[in-house]
Amino acid sequence: MKTLRKSQQGLIIPLALVMLSVGAMVTVPFLHHVQTGIDALSSEHDERYASDAGVEDAIWRLHTNYNGFADFTPENPSASYPIVVNGIDVYVTVELPNFPEGGPGGGGDGALRIKKVPDQPWIPAWQMNIVAFTIELKNHGQNSMSIDEIKDLLPMPFHYVQHSTSGVTTSNPTITWSAKNPVLTWDLSAAPVVIPPGEARYLNFRAMVIPPPGLLYSSVFARYQGTGETVDSGPTGAVAVAVYQITSTAGSITVEACVAADVKDVSIIAWQHS
Repeated sequence: MKTLRKSQQGLIIPLALVMLSVGAMVTVPFLHHVQTGIDALSSEHDERYASDAGVEDAIWRLHTNYNGFADFTPENPSASYPIVVNGIDVYVTVELPNFPEGGPGGGGDGALRIKKVPDQPWIPAWQMNIVAFTIELKNHGQNSMSIDEIKDLLPMPFHYVQHSTSGVTTSNPTITWSAKNPVLTWDLSAAPVVIPPGEARYLNFRAMVIPPPGLLYSSVFARYQGTGETVDSGPTGAVAVAVYQITSTAGSITVEACVAADVKDVSIIAWQHS
């Protein structure tokens, strides 16, 4: 065992005090840093919970039509209100979806551009609605083109209104079915539609629907005369049925959600934090 010299015995207590002082200088700031990090995580967690609760509150109001809350119209498209969740102020906005003209999608092959536009991009659920659609065929190419067939994959539960076609033809389409969806086909081979460069041609019709909540899209196809090549619009002609955009903000956390909701049903289309 190593022994201390007499000259070293008086150094033990001062040395221990120095070590404790140095330890305190390092430990206290470190613990403060750790506590600050814990507080920040706790605050973010509380704000995230509160902002989610704001979306859930809006869904409840829509689902129960609380005090007529769900009575939105294109003329009255939004509502905002505050709530408090666990002492945190939450600001909620509910609004009808604002789709670009023709809804998401619309496309073509570079020369021919196809889109479908409803006259009512938003309709209530479980009520009789008649929606007027316009299919636009526009020539973005350098040469004239001829179209001898237009086909619309109409989403269920839409049904074509007889004798409602106008524009490039007034004939009723042939109606077939694909996976329970009606397929409307206008045969134009007897008088193909000629579209000069830079110009557009239109086909109009109406469809009846008593829809559940959700987003309803179409796909439109046009066939070139001669080559038989078919051009696909992609999803277009969106009609939102009792669909709402919800934004809920608590502190630094914002939640954006898209829901379809009414007194019978609720479905979440999208939900994301930012």
